Amino acid sequence: MATNIKLNQPVDGHSIFKTNQLLTAAHLNSIGRFFDYQDRLTRARMLGVGIVCGLNVNIAQRSITVSKGVGVTSDGDLLSIDTDAAYTGIAPYDDKDAQYDLFRSLVNDRETPALWHLTQDQQEDGFMPVPAFFETGGTPADYVAVLYNSQFIKETDNCSGEDCDGKADMYSNSTHVLLIHRNDYDSIIKENKCSDDYFLPEVAIPRILLNEKDNIFSYGDLLTAYRAGINSGVNLLQGPLKAATEAAMVLKDCYEAGGGQKQFFTGKEVSALAQLNEVVKTAIAENRQGVQYVYGLLKDVSQAYDDFKDSTYDLCYGCCIAADAFPKHLALGLIQSAAGVESKYRQEFIESPILNNKNEEVEQALKLFARLAKLVASFSIPERSVIRITPSAAIHEKLENKPIPYYYEAENILDDWAPALSRRKRNNTILSYHAASYSSLPHITQPLAYNMDKYSFFRVEGHVGKTYDNAYTTIDNLRKQYDLPFDIAGVQLQKEKIRFIPPKTIKPGLLDILYDKEKLLLGSKLDFIKKYNDTIAINLPDDNELNQPAITKEYGDPKALKNMVLTKKAELENQITNAKTLLAKPVAETAGKVDWDDMHINMANAGAQINKNSKLFTAAAYRSPIENLAVLEQPQTLLWLGDLLLKQKQQVEDGYIFSNFLKQNPSMLHNAGVCKGGTFILVYEKTGDVETVVADFYLPYIAKADLVETSVDTSHLPVRPVREIDFTISKDIIKRPILNAEIFNINDQLVKVKDLTQQSERVLNQKINEFDGRINKVGEQVLKNEQSIIQKVDVVKDRYESSFSKLISSYDTVVTKSNVKVNGTQLGEITRDEFETLVTGVRTEFNGKLGDFETNINNRFSAVAKDITDSKALIQKANTDINSLDVKIASARNEILAQTGQDIKTVNDRVTAVNNTLDAKITQSIAANDARLNTAIAGVNQTINNNASAFDQKLATTRTEILNTADRTATAKLNAQKESFDSSITKINNDIIKIRPR
Repeated sequence: MATNIKLNQPVDGHSIFKTNQLLTAAHLNSIGRFFDYQDRLTRARMLGVGIVCGLNVNIAQRSITVSKGVGVTSDGDLLSIDTDAAYTGIAPYDDKDAQYDLFRSLVNDRETPALWHLTQDQQEDGFMPVPAFFETGGTPADYVAVLYNSQFIKETDNCSGEDCDGKADMYSNSTHVLLIHRNDYDSIIKENKCSDDYFLPEVAIPRILLNEKDNIFSYGDLLTAYRAGINSGVNLLQGPLKAATEAAMVLKDCYEAGGGQKQFFTGKEVSALAQLNEVVKTAIAENRQGVQYVYGLLKDVSQAYDDFKDSTYDLCYGCCIAADAFPKHLALGLIQSAAGVESKYRQEFIESPILNNKNEEVEQALKLFARLAKLVASFSIPERSVIRITPSAAIHEKLENKPIPYYYEAENILDDWAPALSRRKRNNTILSYHAASYSSLPHITQPLAYNMDKYSFFRVEGHVGKTYDNAYTTIDNLRKQYDLPFDIAGVQLQKEKIRFIPPKTIKPGLLDILYDKEKLLLGSKLDFIKKYNDTIAINLPDDNELNQPAITKEYGDPKALKNMVLTKKAELENQITNAKTLLAKPVAETAGKVDWDDMHINMANAGAQINKNSKLFTAAAYRSPIENLAVLEQPQTLLWLGDLLLKQKQQVEDGYIFSNFLKQNPSMLHNAGVCKGGTFILVYEKTGDVETVVADFYLPYIAKADLVETSVDTSHLPVRPVREIDFTISKDIIKRPILNAEIFNINDQLVKVKDLTQQSERVLNQKINEFDGRINKVGEQVLKNEQSIIQKVDVVKDRYESSFSKLISSYDTVVTKSNVKVNGTQLGEITRDEFETLVTGVRTEFNGKLGDFETNINNRFSAVAKDITDSKALIQKANTDINSLDVKIASARNEILAQTGQDIKTVNDRVTAVNNTLDAKITQSIAANDARLNTAIAGVNQTINNNASAFDQKLATTRTEILNTADRTATAKLNAQKESFDSSITKINNDIIKIRPR
């Protein structure tokens, strides 16, 4: 007999017994049927149907194991296996008793068995071991394990020959694990879309990969690169969006079938998803600079699709699951070696909507689909807009945590953008470019003025299509006004440098500092040369001195030679003045633009003439600076550094061409803004005389080498005064070869002494401390030498006397043994008295010579002492001169400080006066603009009030159109006046920059 599906046979009530009532089978059976029906309703409708836990199928080498578990069929049958069951064999199964309706189509007219059951009984007909079965019948992956409740009424006959009081039928319930080929099982599955798992396909939008090899030198090239990625993204989205639409329609039907009344989306919005390709093509064609926003739409759609996909994953639920879906069986999954895989071949548990708030989850999913559809339907890039910066969560966050981009119509998408906020009636807390149109909360309409700790990204919108100067200035002003942690830079698309726009004022680098250093050295040396040149002119002999008879004309007319020196002096002075003028200019105005070498040669030639001829008239204590003029290394160094600076400048300018900049910064990204601590890149293209921003990117770092700026502006360094050096240039009219040789011969030694004296004084003035030490050492050495000489003289004297005594003592021996004669007389013939007289004479002569030697030594000591005394006098004079110089320096320093303080006060007074004047102008301008703005607003309001009656008459048919028209008119006027006000402020700022003292 066919199995009855009991939930399809409602039991409305049961019998109530009364006293002395005759009970029938119907009375008693009604009670059983009623409570059985209620139990089934509780399980299948209030709890759910499917596998609750366990019941996993595993295959081993020789057996199949079904783990313990429990489940509920769609008819409310509770199936349970209390312990793991292992089966070693498989045999055909005959369902002749229960005749399960879903199996009937499988067994009718079949020559081979369609149903098999797992068994341990090897005596059953057709028994085969597990390995043998799969060797002949297919692989384990081809079969579905089914836990089957064979339920039927078993007739019994307990009648005896006398009565039938014991007669009763019994419900038979036996549980079997069956195997059914997956193709056969596919034919008996009854589809229930509300309980399906929504395995929507994966999707990802391809990146727009740009590099220097792409030759992107115009917006057209950039558009081509983006269009390829956009077209690929649209094609990848087509299938997933179609699947998402189908899933949403099923959820919508299930929601309405469960009593849901809300409308989440319209047919027009749903159809927009299918028209994504047309929307993209139209947007690219209508907005020349908006291709990045079109790509942003695809990324938003992809992210919204993923959010919807995730929300549907656990929506396997059912309200009033059909009782005949799987009334007497549970599919356990395909036979395999591991645990069962979630699929259509396994009856996963389908919860009742009351469990886990499934109704709310369905509403959430439908809202997310509505957002997905409305993204495409409400996409529109504004033609003219104000530049705004909106803080945002990180780019990897969900859409609902980020602001609504400005290319969406916020009022159409607001309710679905953040479902969690919508549920709490907090839509007015969603950030967006258009926040002022739906919120009056100041921290939403002006979010940059409030705490931004939770935001790590800044959306920058409204700048594309504007001029570069306007966009850069506005964004930079907003950045400075709100202390936003990012930097800004500009990059040119064209390969040809039309106008180099650095990201900010380029501070001097190492080459600039080296260049300034060489300029400083050259300027210092030129100052010395000029001073020396002036000193030469002062110390040239006058005409009366040159008219002396002793003056020679061997080298030409002395006066003509003097005039030549003065002429070359003036020429060199002019050259030095011109050079100093160039040295005072900034690096950028001279590097690579001034021929320092040519200037140096001209000065060296003039200096050579001055040096050659001035030596005929003057003498210097030092090697003169003008003698070193020809070998100055600074001009060549400046030329070399200038070439390097030009190359560096060229390299920097080339680096801000888009393709080159991309090569050096491969981490450049586009997300319609900039991350905290990043650099916002404005990409501009020049058309005619207008530089238009056509795209933007950002770097995830600030393009600065150091945490703080280490370069200094050398133009603001104070100029140190040139130290005074006394070159001691004096007239030298007694020096050869101008004068006669006779005078030179007579006074040669005098001149040498004079020169040595002057040189000693100069050296003494410069090295006074060192000379003091040396004098002390000289004194000590003189004393040591004096003592040493005395000691040596005494030693010599002692040795002489000792030798002489020895000579006397040996005299007698010598006399007696010698035949030597002295002055013709033999020594032996001289008496002792005569010999002593002779010795006395020798001694007297020796003592005389020794006295002369001591006198010479004493004279030398006296001379050294006198030199020391003279040196001490010179030292004393040097100390006096140094003290006098210190007084002069202190006086000059006080004068300089007093004058500097007065100059600073004058400059401060001037700056204060200028600032007061500018503040007054700014205040007047603001007041005037405010007055004009208020007048304009009052005029608009008056116009609206005057036309109120006309609006009321047409309200029924054109209310929306009129309000939109009035809104656009007022907004346009306000924006125009605001731009005028911004332009005035920008002009005032520029005027401030121009007149501000540097």
